[in-house]
Amino acid sequence: MTGAAIRWQPPISPDAAAPRAAARAARVFVMALRAAPTREIEHGELRKRLRWMEVRAKLVDPQIAGSGGQILRRTADGLVVEFRTAADAVRCAIELQRDIAAVNAAESDLPTIDLRMAIAPRDADGEGSGEAAALALQERTEEGSITVAHAVREQIGAPADLAMEPLGPAAAGTTDAGAYRLTARPLGADAPISRAASHDHASVAVLPFAGTIDGNPDEVFTSGIVESIVELLSRVTDLVVVAREATLLFRGADVDLRAAGRQLAVRYIVTGSAERSGDRLRLEPRLVDTETDSVLWNVRYEVPVAKQFDLQSRISRRIVRALVPSIGLAELRRVETKRPENLDAYDLVLKAMHCMQRLDRADFAGARTLLEAAIEKDPRYAAAHTLLARWHMLNLGQGYSLRAQVEMNSCLKTASRAAELNPADAHALALLGHCKSWLYRDYDAALDCFERAFAAAPNSAYAWGWSSPTCSYLGDGATAAAHAEHAIRLSPYGPNAYVYRSALALARYTNGDYEEAVRWGRRTLAIAPRYSAGLRILAASLAASGEIESAQAIGRALLAMQPDFGARRIAAGYAYASRERNQALAEHLRMAGLPE
Repeated sequence: MTGAAIRWQPPISPDAAAPRAAARAARVFVMALRAAPTREIEHGELRKRLRWMEVRAKLVDPQIAGSGGQILRRTADGLVVEFRTAADAVRCAIELQRDIAAVNAAESDLPTIDLRMAIAPRDADGEGSGEAAALALQERTEEGSITVAHAVREQIGAPADLAMEPLGPAAAGTTDAGAYRLTARPLGADAPISRAASHDHASVAVLPFAGTIDGNPDEVFTSGIVESIVELLSRVTDLVVVAREATLLFRGADVDLRAAGRQLAVRYIVTGSAERSGDRLRLEPRLVDTETDSVLWNVRYEVPVAKQFDLQSRISRRIVRALVPSIGLAELRRVETKRPENLDAYDLVLKAMHCMQRLDRADFAGARTLLEAAIEKDPRYAAAHTLLARWHMLNLGQGYSLRAQVEMNSCLKTASRAAELNPADAHALALLGHCKSWLYRDYDAALDCFERAFAAAPNSAYAWGWSSPTCSYLGDGATAAAHAEHAIRLSPYGPNAYVYRSALALARYTNGDYEEAVRWGRRTLAIAPRYSAGLRILAASLAASGEIESAQAIGRALLAMQPDFGARRIAAGYAYASRERNQALAEHLRMAGLPE
């Protein structure tokens, strides 16, 4: 999980006016991309077709353009694209698969889009030969996968963060022998401090449980169970735990656990089912070794619903003892989570989390009501206070609040209360740290909160992700980027992916690496088009890199969301320790067409 990450850097872009013939003087590569299931898109499944059109316009086409690709041909369900180098094509494919996975996980109520992608070289003596080879490879590619020809593998080598498996023999009469299935391990860079997990530590992911309440499917109910188990496991120092959001892609009974293990870069996976019927709860978890595809244990539990939290802790302890045999009882007791005393409060928090995910303003407003009701039912439920603090942060950052100072005070109050109720809650501590640096510029207090969060849960994506902006505010863009990348590795998909991507864009902007800031700003926009912070940094980064027309297009989108947007006021709200950085940000926002 902490190996050095590959960074696919494109070569210097050619002069836009240069003829395509000059580009073909060097070997070029063709990528064939097809959305699946193709049959639904081609034969009238309107909802799926419209979803593909939306994803292609907002995510696929911009990513291809940003990677230096040229679309040669479009079909109802796919594209054929040309790239100047194998590295450009592979980087584009990897990032598209990651972004599609993030969109599928974050917007689970919409039709799922899976891509089959294949990359092959274009032969020097045949204009269409590369296209035909890529299309032939694509037919042998699984949904959600990337296949590359042998010549592509030769060009990119065998980077540590890419798994390459032989695809198997080609069908009779074809010439695509030597093809490889490419799997990109979770994105991120080595963490800069010693708390990062070691290769010597066991690694585990908890996949979404199948669940029902009184016979009806209910994912919200099971997501709470999984979140509780993950939270406890992430507190164990000698265990690498993938964040729950990273596993949302792997829903359903037909998940290939060995493939999931490769994609999440973990050896062990916990999966299972949960059923709530009346006042009884049945849980059937199983622990699987993905390298051998063997079930280490599989147990069926049945308890009264009132004992749900006891059972979750019991399951977590069994997982820990199976994976970290040396752990003692005292350590297990230390990492136990504080549970709610009221099941109704627990259910309200789960519903509020769901309402906040997509940044829809109406749903977002309703989330506050749910959280306040949860706190009224259980005033000592730390998770409810934590999520309410996050709500106040978003209300400020999105420009929804009409009383900024009142909102700031409420944010600090609720975050402080959450950390007081559960001093070992890394999420609460990380939010409190961000609140202190962003809203009050109390950097020392913020850093202390992050230190406590790392000590409580070394593998918390929240701690790594929320600490990144503070590093940016202090002018340390390199450390900010490393923290954000580590958060993305721990949680590459799911509802919080846009936060970590936006933090990485801010880090790159702070470091003056505007091209990378634009790339990550666009990747944030692809999965969270309503996230104001992501749009602001994207607009500023585009302006700083000289892409004025694109910057002004983003500026217009910001003004549509926030008609009272003022460049100087918004820039001053970034908690940079150096006033010169605020002034530079204000100037870049003005260059994006935003009013003074």
